[in-house]
Amino acid sequence: MLSEEQLDIIKTEGNIVVSAGAGAGKTKTLVEKIKYDIKNNSIKTHKILAAFTFTIKATNEIINRLASVNKDDIYVTTNNQFVINEIIRPFCKDCYGKEFAKEFNTSYNLKKNSFQECLEEMKVTGKICSLTDSKENFVFQLALKILKKSKIAKEYLVSKYYKWYIDEYQDSDNDMHSFFMYANNTLGIKMFIVGDDKQNIYSWRGANSNNFKELFDNSKFIFKKLTANFRSEQQIQNLSNLLNEETMPLIKPLESNNDRVILTNDYEEFSKKIENLLKIIKYYNEKTAILCGKNETAKSICKELNEQGAKFVYVPQIELDSIVSSYAWFYYGIAHFCLVNQNIYDFIEYIPNEIFDKDDELFEKIGGLLSKINKYKNTNNCNSYIVELATIFSCELENDDIEKLIKTINDNDNRLAFLNNDKENQCMTIHKSKGKEFDLVIILENGIFLSNNDRQNPQKYADFLNKWYVAITRAKQHLIVLLDNNSDFIKIIRDKISSSKLQAEDFMYFFETIII
Repeated sequence: MLSEEQLDIIKTEGNIVVSAGAGAGKTKTLVEKIKYDIKNNSIKTHKILAAFTFTIKATNEIINRLASVNKDDIYVTTNNQFVINEIIRPFCKDCYGKEFAKEFNTSYNLKKNSFQECLEEMKVTGKICSLTDSKENFVFQLALKILKKSKIAKEYLVSKYYKWYIDEYQDSDNDMHSFFMYANNTLGIKMFIVGDDKQNIYSWRGANSNNFKELFDNSKFIFKKLTANFRSEQQIQNLSNLLNEETMPLIKPLESNNDRVILTNDYEEFSKKIENLLKIIKYYNEKTAILCGKNETAKSICKELNEQGAKFVYVPQIELDSIVSSYAWFYYGIAHFCLVNQNIYDFIEYIPNEIFDKDDELFEKIGGLLSKINKYKNTNNCNSYIVELATIFSCELENDDIEKLIKTINDNDNRLAFLNNDKENQCMTIHKSKGKEFDLVIILENGIFLSNNDRQNPQKYADFLNKWYVAITRAKQHLIVLLDNNSDFIKIIRDKISSSKLQAEDFMYFFETIII
């Protein structure tokens, strides 16, 4: 069932930018818009659509939701994979000369200080590397330069695509934004852009939500909002909306008092902290997430809770999470195979559709190599089988990434990162919780702090609030925040509440001690 806001967006034509709050059905709206545009495409040409995401997981989710759509009508992929496959590999030679007639592979662990040094590396070794400054994006800088210089590259994109759909635009960096705006302004490719600037928690790697917000006032774009939160109770919504000036108008007074949000002091030692958590979990008896600032904290709390009889799973941030190359799918696929149930289809699901044609002989070879990797995962022979499997898919691997894979598959705790554990109680970091939802969320403030210097830095202050926004909006029914002594969060919240015209009870109940 679609809301009036969603239906209005889906039926609107032209360039569209959508600001979507947490729990507002952003992905559903994106998918339904794609289906609607394919079905009602007034252009009726041979051109197709393209949808971009940041991760393989998000790409696979959209592909699965578009199962009823003809695959020839849309190309769903990650941002990097698109520009590498559709621009850099086919047109770099046209732009920079015959010395660039290579089958380029990515090597993001290899870093250079300038664009020119990266370009020279490509010419000599055929490797697409990255820039030392993590806030600069060589891949998109190169893609844009090729587009501007190569007439045939421009003609190719214009003749093939009539619309691009871009998810999580708040996570785009400046170079990505420049590329997409050039495609829109100069090539005339229509855009459907969706995001939530309050969920930008990646500014450390160059994500700039201001680029997204500037589109709201861009005359070429129709600005739409998804404001209804279908996930969280009103008091939880009020607290999350209090964190941002733009969402404060969405705050609503409560019609009756309730205890959906409780903030309480938690100065206890670890054993007492566990005792308090057990009381809360038992009292509410709901699907629960415990969100922490650090991986180690989440793991130790999960271990202790299970020893005390509470059933929780620890969802780890694994070594592979730091791999950013276009071959990340290869490592994740092997890890899934080795850590879960040694099913070849666990690996197959990670393979980008455009590079894989299924046949029985190839299946048998892939399955045999996967089994050898798993069998010899704690021996020196493992590397050779990984490299042999990589040759099937023309993957150029990095030694550092292979080491991360081997560490991952030799730690059985990491299997929890690959299981469908949505129905279970979980312990994890706030970053790992993004995109999830739970009836009860318990946030431990330990490890989520704001120094005096950070408070004076607008970007770090915004990052701090965005992290809390993500954590709070994971909760559907109840939210408990266990506060540290001299809590940064409660100071900010009390200041914001005092400047509003509403009562503190519209946002939370604060207790000096655990009362459950």
